[in-house]
Amino acid sequence: MRVWVRMTFVLMAILVGLVAPHGSVKAAPSPPTLELSFVDLPDYFVVGKTYKLEVESLSMEGEVKKVEFAFARGTNEEVQNIETVLTNNGKYYKITGDFTPKKKGNYTLKCTVGAGDEESSYTIDSITTKIRVLNEGDIFAPADPVESKMMISTNHFEVGKTVKITVSTPKKGTTYENARFELVPSPDGGEKVQSIRTVSLNNSYATTGYLTPQQEGEYKINFRMRMSDVDGSQWEAIASKTIKVKKVDPKKIKVTFIPLLGNPSLREDGQAVVIAKVPKYYADQGYRVDWSDNVTGFGKPASSDNLYTYIVGLFKANEAGEHKVTFKVSRDQQWIGEVTMKIVVTE
Repeated sequence: MRVWVRMTFVLMAILVGLVAPHGSVKAAPSPPTLELSFVDLPDYFVVGKTYKLEVESLSMEGEVKKVEFAFARGTNEEVQNIETVLTNNGKYYKITGDFTPKKKGNYTLKCTVGAGDEESSYTIDSITTKIRVLNEGDIFAPADPVESKMMISTNHFEVGKTVKITVSTPKKGTTYENARFELVPSPDGGEKVQSIRTVSLNNSYATTGYLTPQQEGEYKINFRMRMSDVDGSQWEAIASKTIKVKKVDPKKIKVTFIPLLGNPSLREDGQAVVIAKVPKYYADQGYRVDWSDNVTGFGKPASSDNLYTYIVGLFKANEAGEHKVTFKVSRDQQWIGEVTMKIVVTE
């Protein structure tokens, strides 16, 4: 009996020792909830260009203590200028960093976040993604691309001359975004393929666009278009063509004046009508005229016949002496013809 009482007392003492007074022990806080996701990653990156990487993290408790972007071994790529800010009234963390790829290749990028507070251990969450880096001018090709065929309206490319681009794409489904043309390298003049239009045919799509190069040199034209079939599979059509654009000086043409009657001589304050002749074949292709400062041009041509377009100006004799009247014709911002005439003004 004594043994039973003694053992009971010991067991009670042990239980009492294990149970702390009410309120003396805090329940361990639940770890923060982090749901990491990369935001709007491009299909591919280009060597030398800087991109803003963004990771969104939903965090219900705790504080983000440390963020790290790291690439798999064997590369010296890195993410710089990492920042973490709270958004949406403190409900989300937005993590950003600058990435400037150094070398073409396929990489594995991992974002690791350390979270916690002063009374709890850190909770580490991470997310991994695969990225692709291309050299500038490379065309991005998916694993199973659809080969489109690109055709251009001419084999001779000149500065200022518009060419038509036509792309034929085998139909794999329905297009769900506009077809895109990209010029590489990006021209300084800002020109781009314009008036892009895609038409659905029986077994293919026909995409057309127009390009007016403004600089001489080499242009690489890349084409991309995405499709989706009835099973939900996605297809990407690609095509590429390189053209060499030359700056061709326009052909010089002969422009003349219709001679003034007799000796072209005037008295002060007199006036003379001067008429220049431009070959009609070239005038019909578009032109611009410039008179010397001593002539007022009448704008539109006075008349045309089968051979010439006639441009009229008015010379006014403001002072005595020998005066030179100049008439110039230009097209595409280049002079193509010029003629001068001397007029003597007497007192």
